Amino acid sequence: MRTIIFIFLLISNYSFAISLYEKCKADAEGSTTSCTSSSIPNMIIDKDNQLIRLEKDIFETTATFKQRKKDLEKRLEIDILNAINTLLASNGAGKATMTDYNADTQLMKLSIEWNDELKDIFPKKDLVSKTTLYINPSDAGKIFRVNRTQKFNISKDYVLHNLRVVKMYIKDGDKKHRFNYKYNKYIIKIGNKMWEDIESQKGNYRYAINYCKDLTLGGYSDWRLPNKSELKKLYQNKSKLKNVIDNWYWTSTTYESDSTQAWVVYFYDGYDGWNFKTLSGFVRCVR
Repeated sequence: MRTIIFIFLLISNYSFAISLYEKCKADAEGSTTSCTSSSIPNMIIDKDNQLIRLEKDIFETTATFKQRKKDLEKRLEIDILNAINTLLASNGAGKATMTDYNADTQLMKLSIEWNDELKDIFPKKDLVSKTTLYINPSDAGKIFRVNRTQKFNISKDYVLHNLRVVKMYIKDGDKKHRFNYKYNKYIIKIGNKMWEDIESQKGNYRYAINYCKDLTLGGYSDWRLPNKSELKKLYQNKSKLKNVIDNWYWTSTTYESDSTQAWVVYFYDGYDGWNFKTLSGFVRCVR
C-alpha cells in the first residue's frame, strides 16, 4: 500500500512540474500569462523533491544510479531555466537608474530595482541594490541621456545545485553592457588564471577531477583541477580567498613514483606532498 501511495505521489509531483513548465512555455506563444513567481518557485521545490525521492533500483549499479539522478536533475534545471527565460523576455530583470557618471574614468554608478517576481526565485544576496558599469561616453549618452532609468537583464545558471544570478547587463541592440557583477563573489582572478572561490568541496581524487569538469560558474564551463605548480601559486595568494580551509587540497598531478597517489598542497603551511587517490581531500578549481 505504501509503495502504491509513493508511486502516486511521485507521478503527481512530476505531472505538476511538467504542467507548470507547459504553462510557462505557453507564454512564449502568447496564449497565457501563467508563468508567474508563484509557479517557478513551485517548480524549484518540486525538483528538489523528485531528487530526494529518487531511489536506486536493486539491479542498478551505483554509477548508473548516480548518472540517472544527474540526468534527471539536469532536465529539471533546464525546464526551470526555460521558464525563467520566458519571464525575463516580457519584463526583464528590473530597472537600473544612473546615479553618477565620470566620463574620464568611464565609470557609472547605478541603483538597482529588481522585479518582484525574481525576489521569490533567486537568493537575496544575489539581488544587489547598487552596482557599477564601465561604459564609454558615447554609449552612456545614447542610453541614459534622455531616460536615466533603463531596463536591465540577467544571465543565470545552476551552481552546486542552486539557482544563481551570474551576470547583469543592459542591452543596446546587439551589444550587451555588462555590470561589474560577473559573479565576482565566487571567482577570483590571479595573474592570467581564474579561481573558484566558493565553499570547498571534499572527496577522493576522481571526485575532484569530475567536480571541476562538471562545474559551471560565472558563465564558464571549462573549469579543471589545478596542477601542482598552479595550486602552490594559489597558496601564495591565500589571503585573497574568501572561502578557504586550512587543510590539504588535491592537484591533478599524479605522483611520479606511484600512480595510485597524487600531489596535494596543505593550505595551513604551503607544504606539498602526496596522498592516495582514494582518500578524501578538498577541491579548488581553476580555468
